Amino acid sequence: MGNTLDWMLAKRLRLLTHIEEKKPVDAPTEVWYIEAAAVAAMTAMVNATLTRIQAKDMIISQQRSEIEHMVCRLCTLVSAKLLSDDLNLVSADDV
Repeated sequence: MGNTLDWMLAKRLRLLTHIEEKKPVDAPTEVWYIEAAAVAAMTAMVNATLTRIQAKDMIISQQRSEIEHMVCRLCTLVSAKLLSDDLNLVSADDV
């Protein structure tokens, strides 16, 4: 999905010109491109975090810290509020 979104966003001006000329019924709307850009940003953030936490020398506490940092950044990106106990739903003992 990330590669497709990146391609569509990179080519959006050409795509919008084509859509304006051909007027296909199932073409994405202009608002769709804004939403796609937000999803692409979140996808890139999640992918980068997943890559970092898979490092061979990363211990569980570091992985947890990376995930918590990602969750906080995602909440900021989408203007969501993080409840105080949201990051404590699963403890290391539960795993």
